[in-house]
Amino acid sequence: EGSNISALIDIIAYSYHTLLFYLNQTSSESNFNDTSLYENINRIVKLIDYKPVGKQTSVLPVNIQATADLSAGYYTIPKFTFASAQGKTFTFTSDVTFEKYTSSVETVSAIENQLMYEGTLEEYPVVNPIGEKFEVINLLPGKNIIIDHFNIFAYVKENNAENKWYEWKRVPSIFLAKPNERVFEVRYNENKTYELTFGNGVNGKQLTSNDQVALYYIKSSGTDGKVTKNALTDTSINVYNTTQYNDIYNNIKDTSLNYLTIENSINVNVNNSEDSTSFGEEENVQDIKLNAPKFFSSEYKLTTKPDYKSFIERNYKNLVYDIQVLNNSDYTNDYLQYINNDLEL
Repeated sequence: EGSNISALIDIIAYSYHTLLFYLNQTSSESNFNDTSLYENINRIVKLIDYKPVGKQTSVLPVNIQATADLSAGYYTIPKFTFASAQGKTFTFTSDVTFEKYTSSVETVSAIENQLMYEGTLEEYPVVNPIGEKFEVINLLPGKNIIIDHFNIFAYVKENNAENKWYEWKRVPSIFLAKPNERVFEVRYNENKTYELTFGNGVNGKQLTSNDQVALYYIKSSGTDGKVTKNALTDTSINVYNTTQYNDIYNNIKDTSLNYLTIENSINVNVNNSEDSTSFGEEENVQDIKLNAPKFFSSEYKLTTKPDYKSFIERNYKNLVYDIQVLNNSDYTNDYLQYINNDLEL
């Protein structure tokens, strides 16, 4: 009693008691149906390669207007071009090509979609990979930074004879990729940060130790990023440029396209006649429990009606209010039957 060995026994007993407490907590969270903690459900669904969806920024449909100073012809608005108004910034996340028919002021229609995403494009410091198989790079921008889930981009300056930048494509699963295909997958992990996984030379191209990885992402303003119609009124666009991205852009751009430059971009304006979509919150525990079994049953295929419905609800939840999927039989025997015969329209 009162000896040093007694004090040691107390410490061991307390440590063992603490370990038993955590064991009880974690074992009760190991079952999919009983899990209530986000970090645990995130780890469990990782076993079936389910990737929870993170936060989604507001999306704004815009009308593009070319001034009289822009001559007729085909033009492409470069990826990451942005417009700012009312303290908000909206960004194009892909090239937008349009044709101007006249030499006067003209509202043009883009060949691709005319959607801008709320937020600014952020340039992450260049990462030098180790060169291991299935290398994981963690995207850690800092505390309270909101990253739009579907707008994370990766460029790699490969250590080869050309020594140039390449754009790597984001895919749902790296295991579906072909050897040496420039792809990566993104996972919103249990810590609510993003990790990017690259290939191993069999499933996707493997990074080497002398490569350089440049990451870009849309930094959202969250719920404050939503705007009403006419927030952008003849707002000029700005071509994104930094020293690093200009180097990347010169390597990856399509030389067959007539891109707008910084100088002539002032001749293109954007307007919005509709409100932006609402900010989309991340999937919570209940959402994951609901969506993971649907994802697992589809196995990356869009075959059945539930597959299509689940895919759209999960990936476009901030764009789509409601959805109903019909096959030909449903459409003719139910919908058309109701319209034509029952209502006699």
